[in-house]
Amino acid sequence: MNEIHTNNATLPPLEAEIVVDPATPGSRIAAYLLNAVFTLIAYIPLMVMISSSVNNLPAHRADLSNIGEAFSWTWLIGLLILLVYALLQIRIMSRDGQSFGKKIMKIRLLTTDGSNPGFRGAVLMREIVFNIVLTAAASLIGRMLGTGPTAGDISTLVSLTVWLICFIMLFNRSKNRRTLQDYFAKTVVVKLPGK
Repeated sequence: MNEIHTNNATLPPLEAEIVVDPATPGSRIAAYLLNAVFTLIAYIPLMVMISSSVNNLPAHRADLSNIGEAFSWTWLIGLLILLVYALLQIRIMSRDGQSFGKKIMKIRLLTTDGSNPGFRGAVLMREIVFNIVLTAAASLIGRMLGTGPTAGDISTLVSLTVWLICFIMLFNRSKNRRTLQDYFAKTVVVKLPGK
């Protein structure tokens, strides 16, 4: 008879299945608004630097020899602050499935199979590619249905309609409150367990 001894054996921990709920529309909207505020704050130094450079332009257009001094390297500080903010946001979105706003609201992105979406799902597909596709589609529809300024108006209307659809989708419990971005990137926004 074979005897199994487990006194000294270490077994790998079992992965516990955690049940999560979709994030509420209010928490998702709050996270979005927080991110918008943080982005605006990150832009302020750049806007201040550019504004002060423009205010220091020579009064006479004929004296363009000092224009290089007016646009000194100081505006690069504002650009650097914006770049650091963007890289930090991308890093935590890739690592944790959360933006700064989502962290504060204690919600996060998961793929539909429950894993971390990483850079590809959280940033590339959900943010960059989705917005490029939306802009291209809206522009194409605008050009097909209108000409001149009308095409731009139609394009804007298409974009706003898509964002309105995404907003309405936040309230659809039967679809786990997934928006078009979530379907595009195969993600779902959930409440963190215990929060």
